[in-house]
Amino acid sequence: MRDPLKNHKQLLTEKVFLIGNGSSRKNFDLNLLRGKGTIIGCNALYRDFTPDILICQDSKMARELFDSQYSGLVLTGRGPGVRLKNHITWKSGRARTSGVFGLTFISKIMKPKICYAIGMDGYDGNVYEGTHNYLSKPIKYHKITSQYAQAIGNTEVINVNEKDLWQVDKPNYKFITYKEFMGL
Repeated sequence: MRDPLKNHKQLLTEKVFLIGNGSSRKNFDLNLLRGKGTIIGCNALYRDFTPDILICQDSKMARELFDSQYSGLVLTGRGPGVRLKNHITWKSGRARTSGVFGLTFISKIMKPKICYAIGMDGYDGNVYEGTHNYLSKPIKYHKITSQYAQAIGNTEVINVNEKDLWQVDKPNYKFITYKEFMGL
């Protein structure tokens, strides 16, 4: 299997933070995560915060990244259709959302001891709702939480959220609130 991180080995840390754009993370300061592990973010996160890796599964978002001249590392599941400055590709199979793609990538390629999933809500609401490339009413992904569960693999995943809709019955899955996370 091709190693998409062969030139980025510094990103292979024991702790990874996967940042989604669910409304639960609206008041969470992502800067608190700097220096504590690899930070992987989804799509429009780059507008407010630069993660170590930005996942972009959407051609409209890829165009936005290109137009913004974003220079951070971008991971996609296929060619983005535009020439991004710092881009790697990894074929994940059937992952259709950036969150599922990210969990799969973390589990199969990065293999950290622990992954904190922040803002990967699985329920309505998006911090970028109604902005460029985001609908004013979010798309409902059929069984997205079951897709999260399938993507977990062997990595310990801790879902940091307001409520747990993932309903994962695996020994390497745990749910904690943002308050509990801040106390770690």
